Amino acid sequence: MNSNAEPHFVTLSLDGEWDFTYQADPGEELQPPAKEAFDCRMPVPAYWDDHHDRLEKSEFWSRDCEFNPFRPIRFPLGQGKPPDCSLPWLIGTGWYRKCFTAPSDTSLARLRIGGAVMDVTVFVNGRWVGTHEGHLTPAVFELGPHLSAGGENELILAVSNRRGGRASTVIRGYKGRSAGIYDSVTLHCASTRVDDLYIRSGDEDTLHWQVRLAGADQACTVDYALYDADGGVVLSGEESVSGNSLAWQTAAEDVICWSDRQPNLYTAVVEIRGGDRILDRLTQPFGRRSITTDGHKILLNGQPVFLRGYTEHAYFPLTCTPPRDKRSYRENIRVLQSLGFNYVRFHTWAPPTPYIEACNELGMLVQVEAPNGFSDDEWEELLATYRRHPAVVLYCCGNETTLDDAMLDRIEDMGRRCHSYVPDALFCPMHAMKRVDWGLAPDDPGVVTEPFPHHPERLERIQTFSDVLAPQKGPLGIAAVIDDTSLIERRMSVYRRPVLVHEMGIFDTYIDLDLENRYLDTRIGPGLYTAAREYLQREGLHKRAPRYYANASRRVAALRKAYVEKVRLLNPVA
Repeated sequence: MNSNAEPHFVTLSLDGEWDFTYQADPGEELQPPAKEAFDCRMPVPAYWDDHHDRLEKSEFWSRDCEFNPFRPIRFPLGQGKPPDCSLPWLIGTGWYRKCFTAPSDTSLARLRIGGAVMDVTVFVNGRWVGTHEGHLTPAVFELGPHLSAGGENELILAVSNRRGGRASTVIRGYKGRSAGIYDSVTLHCASTRVDDLYIRSGDEDTLHWQVRLAGADQACTVDYALYDADGGVVLSGEESVSGNSLAWQTAAEDVICWSDRQPNLYTAVVEIRGGDRILDRLTQPFGRRSITTDGHKILLNGQPVFLRGYTEHAYFPLTCTPPRDKRSYRENIRVLQSLGFNYVRFHTWAPPTPYIEACNELGMLVQVEAPNGFSDDEWEELLATYRRHPAVVLYCCGNETTLDDAMLDRIEDMGRRCHSYVPDALFCPMHAMKRVDWGLAPDDPGVVTEPFPHHPERLERIQTFSDVLAPQKGPLGIAAVIDDTSLIERRMSVYRRPVLVHEMGIFDTYIDLDLENRYLDTRIGPGLYTAAREYLQREGLHKRAPRYYANASRRVAALRKAYVEKVRLLNPVA
């Protein structure tokens, strides 16, 4: 690396204040509003619903807003499944406008919107550029042909949360589809660009490097280096450019492995150089690790590892939406690690940037999961976004979706893409395999009842393309402890893959009304507790509430203890 060379690329941050307006339903053919319609300001990154004070004096706020059907919690809740808790959130399209001066060279100008809920459409100087659908991955657009190089440019972003068809914990519940641009917006300009870097462990102490370029020619070279936490160079080298895709191997004996117990993290840097000019640079974290399976075991760096996991449901009482500060995630992860956890399943979502960085740094193993109703593009974007993070060891296609023949065909295709694109990660087809080993009647065609009702033909097919399985009622079940260890082992015998127990220990319990004040200054508010307290008072039961809570807590603690002890008896890493 030539640290003294002057970079010939520029990255503009477009974060900060943007002109803003809103339309409840602008129609299918989006047309940017007139300049004078942008009558308030909105920060980026931010969510609209955190800044109603900025919207209240706008023209649209008085009568043209649409909100979700809001149902406050009231008791009793009926005899069926209770509704999601929710708050009011604004539905429609938010229009963001910013003017900026473009660099003198915009031949390769890439706009990157780090994240938005849910869909983003881009206009530059009045011309449509493109649309990105999805709320979990960055939206990237090529702006080069549309920009006025060296001159003033108008950028308009239309962010819409109207589209349904997605089920994800990060866009349901209290926060719902609270919309906005939740991560940074940047414009990167270069004449030649490094688009992607992927490094993985190979056999016999090697690292496999893959780089994708744009606009490169044979006069260019690629310099690469790996730095340790103190900034020391661990390895470095140079590769000749023969096209826009490069692949090579290096020795890895000086690179210490990353794991949940020793999260040794490095910084990888790739530069494309033309003569003594640095044309572009890409920097990202790297951790050397392998993740494989052997029968019912998962092997991290060749050694058995037992995934002691919790489910991340995107529950953030203060903000409802995921916070942006890494400190809060680091604090939470350290507490969970102190309790023995080493793995987190992101239930139908994926961690935002500060969250995944904290997992990398502290050694928390991660499962990324597509939302129910995901598209092929969303799946591939998840793979491309998270394969650079050593913490991510598992990819999953969703939660409790019925696995009929058509869905099995699709999941098998997703598994092939995962193994091809991220060969150093494991594939889980679905959390809770409905119509495979639960949700079946004993007399359904193809179902056998021993050692529990399941569809052996479908299960066998799934095992041919999956690394890990997550049954709902398999060895342990979701909400009941099986006392007979031999029965657990017989149930386990139908699986030829490591098994993750799906949502183990989700038990109903009473709430602690003494926690009501904890929610006073949060976006969620104390409504759930207030409603429960008022109902118990009407029924003359409020004085018994502390006893109900204490007894429910003892019951749940005993059940969870029994679960853990049963798992230990199975000796999962022996």
